[in-house]
Amino acid sequence: MAEKGKKDKNIPNGEESKEETTPETPPVVEQPASTTGDLAPVAAAPTTALVAPTDVEDPEDYALILATAKNKLQTVLEELQGRLVRPEEQQDILRLIVQATPNTQGVEEMDERWSIPVVRVVQGMTREKPDNARVGDLYTTAGDVLKGGAELTPLYIYETNRMFAQDNKGPVCFAPDAKLGSLFSYCRQCPNQPLGKNSSGQATDCDNGICAIVLSADMKLYRMEFYRTSKKAGRQLFTYAKQSPAIWHKWFSLSTVQQKNDKGEFFVLKIVATGKETAAHIREASVALYTMISTERKAYIKTHYDQVLSGGVKATKVDESTDFLPGKKKEEGTGGTNPDLSDAGI
Repeated sequence: MAEKGKKDKNIPNGEESKEETTPETPPVVEQPASTTGDLAPVAAAPTTALVAPTDVEDPEDYALILATAKNKLQTVLEELQGRLVRPEEQQDILRLIVQATPNTQGVEEMDERWSIPVVRVVQGMTREKPDNARVGDLYTTAGDVLKGGAELTPLYIYETNRMFAQDNKGPVCFAPDAKLGSLFSYCRQCPNQPLGKNSSGQATDCDNGICAIVLSADMKLYRMEFYRTSKKAGRQLFTYAKQSPAIWHKWFSLSTVQQKNDKGEFFVLKIVATGKETAAHIREASVALYTMISTERKAYIKTHYDQVLSGGVKATKVDESTDFLPGKKKEEGTGGTNPDLSDAGI
């Protein structure tokens, strides 16, 4: 277990990620796994025994629940496309249908899941990136480079906690809802509770981050990870988005900005409100996408709790098709939006 109060050497001076997060969407699950709630540091947790969420059906077959949700999403999107008159709007929905039901030639015998790419920032020491990506560019784990940034609207926002070993080769403990860790149990009872969530005001080896599933203006789904120096942008997205009746009612601009301190130069994510509202067909599609994501997330959180509480497994075994889980290495999953900052000495 990491030493309590240990500073994170990878965070630039003055960038210790004290902010917190959550969306104004309905709670994913009830106590203790809700992804919404008070953003302020919580008080000490009661000493009652842990219980799994009770507001979702028992996911005896995670794959079946996910497949059912995807089929429903496809049906809703196809019905929406059929009602639209303008060709450009029909094309928007078609792009989403294609993503939700991948059918790539040449991989018919493989399990072709719907996987949402993660958006990251190219740092000076980033090793795995597209060849045409330059320092400061945004790129995705699907190999795309988002030159000049992107315009997006959020569909789902939630918090996570994760702690890596000193060698950064894998998460020691991961709490997909920032409530229950895969190894150290209830986060509010853990001495490694992240800065901004604990009552001591001290940094620990565990990080709290903001994650968001977003829809870009060109109808692509991405996952954003706002940790450490980029966490401020994640909180800004949440603050902006919650001002609308639903968080997908406005477009936001995503870009990067360069920062510098005594440890070097680096880039962080930046979110700016464009003032533009999303179109009616985008909002209707967003509701369907939200339902799909929410259903998947409920089943995943329930499975996570069942597995952790049944035997204290070191990692949830369900591999989410929407890519919520961390990868095997820090660079491959939930290692933060800027996974190579540590390699740069920042």
